[in-house]
Amino acid sequence: MGRRLRTTLDLLLPSSVNLEQTQQKPGNLIFEKNELVYVRDFRNNHPSWAKGVVVRRKGSVLYDVRVENQIWSRHKNQVRKRYKSALEEPATTDNPIALELLLDTFNLKPLPLATKEPSAIQTARRSSRIRKFTFPL
Repeated sequence: MGRRLRTTLDLLLPSSVNLEQTQQKPGNLIFEKNELVYVRDFRNNHPSWAKGVVVRRKGSVLYDVRVENQIWSRHKNQVRKRYKSALEEPATTDNPIALELLLDTFNLKPLPLATKEPSAIQTARRSSRIRKFTFPL
């Protein structure tokens, strides 16, 4: 017949049209100015990621990113989107409520501070297996 026949198994596999729509490649991202990102850090002989902010876009695939007090130029495949976390943002103190006030309001007792008691000195656990002697090569 000149073509591949469709089977019921073909219905389980996604078509190429659906596959393109569902897969989003990280290389397709476009980063805006002042967007929080991670950039590849090639210092210290091992690659890692550093926090940065996009300063500007240079061309179609290059970005200038501010990392600490430096401007790094990185390819878009060396840049990943970063989301704000609660740990990064400083706590806002618009309406501070004292802990004592909350405890008094709900008639609660403060929890005692946990103190570490000196534990007995533990010996290292060792196997009782008798090991065979090995000869050096």
